[in-house]
Amino acid sequence: MNSTSKLISQVFNEVRTAVETLKEELPELQKEAFLLAMPNISLDMIKEKKKAFQAKVKYWATLSAIGAAVPVPAAYSNKSLTHSRNTQKKSGKEQVKYLDIKNKDMKNPTRRAATASATVILGPIAFQLLRDNQLAKGDALAVAQLSGIMASKQTSAFIPLCHLLPLDHVSVTFHLDELQDAAAITATCRTTGRTGVEMEALTAVSVAALTVYDMCKAVSRDIVITDVKLVSKSGGKRDFHRRPQTFPLNNKSS
Repeated sequence: MNSTSKLISQVFNEVRTAVETLKEELPELQKEAFLLAMPNISLDMIKEKKKAFQAKVKYWATLSAIGAAVPVPAAYSNKSLTHSRNTQKKSGKEQVKYLDIKNKDMKNPTRRAATASATVILGPIAFQLLRDNQLAKGDALAVAQLSGIMASKQTSAFIPLCHLLPLDHVSVTFHLDELQDAAAITATCRTTGRTGVEMEALTAVSVAALTVYDMCKAVSRDIVITDVKLVSKSGGKRDFHRRPQTFPLNNKSS
C-alpha cells in the first residue's frame, strides 16, 4: 500500500470511528445537558456533570481538529472531476457545473446506444396476477412500459447534471420468469449526439420497476427491486458490454 492509500485509509478509519462514537455519546450528552437545567439538582452534582460534559465537548473538538488537519491528496482533489470545481477560496463552498459537451474531443455527434436492465421479484401471488393481467389497477406491464419511456425523456429533470438529449428510440420490454416469480425489465435508448444515453436507459428501467411495484403493492409489500445495471453502451470513446451472469437470482426449489 502506497503512502496516498495509507493516508486515505487513515482518514476513513478516523471518520468512521468518530461517527460510531458520536452515536454512542450523543444520548448521554443530551441527558447531562437536561440534568444541568433541572432546578432541584445539587450544586456538587452540577459541578460533576458540568466537568464531564466539558470534557466530552473538548474530546469532540479535538476529533474535529484532527479531521480538519488531515490533508486531501492532490490526486483526489476536485481538479480530477469533470462535473465539479473547487471554489472554496472564493465562497468557502464546493459548487457543481454543467459540463460543456461541445468541448469534447469529437468533431461531430455520433450514434449512441445504451441498454440497462432491472429485476422485480414479486412473489407467487403478485406474479400470477400480473402474468394473468388480473391486478386491480389494470395492465401493469403496459403502464410500466409507458412510464419507463416517459421517464427516459425526462432524465435531465431527475438527474441535475444530465444533458437533455433528443432520443431517437426508446424501448422497454419485459420477461416474466416463472421460476423466480420475477419480472425482468430491459430498456434500450438511442440518440445521435456528443454524450451517451446510459442515464436515460437506467432511468427507464428504474421507473418501470417502480411502476410495477406500485401496480402490485396492494397484493404484496414483499416485493424486491434488484439488479439495476447498465448492460451495454456504444458510440462513445469506449464501448461497454457486461458479461452475462450464469447463476440464477435465487436457488428456489420446487
